[in-house]
Amino acid sequence: MKTIEYLKSYGGREKYFQRVKDLRAGDCVVRACAHATGLEYFQVMQRLFEIGLEMKMMPNDERVYEVFLVENGFSRRQSPLKRNGNKRYKVKEFPVDESKVYVIHTSRHLTCIDQGLHKDSWNCGPWAAQSYYVK
Repeated sequence: MKTIEYLKSYGGREKYFQRVKDLRAGDCVVRACAHATGLEYFQVMQRLFEIGLEMKMMPNDERVYEVFLVENGFSRRQSPLKRNGNKRYKVKEFPVDESKVYVIHTSRHLTCIDQGLHKDSWNCGPWAAQSYYVK
């Protein structure tokens, strides 16, 4: 099984905040959506807040970022992929089509695989991939 290469990336957060290396920034939704869409970090953050305000929800709520992702050409949420023995794939083993972009929900985290490359500010590759979105 092929392991997906990890690339450390803050998704553009470094352009707006001095403490870019703070892993507890709580911005994984903004980061993953910025990686997945190619839009500027602040533009993504702003749109997520707009949708959240319209829906009267926090911008990192799954219902909010699903609206954002669908607006940007992604599928609706897909059920977790499972392999032999009904086990979920780990992010680093997720079966990807390198021509597609995936936003993967893990336990309390959102990350992105773009063109076969796992982009995030920290490596959650060993975590189980739960639901996902694909474009």
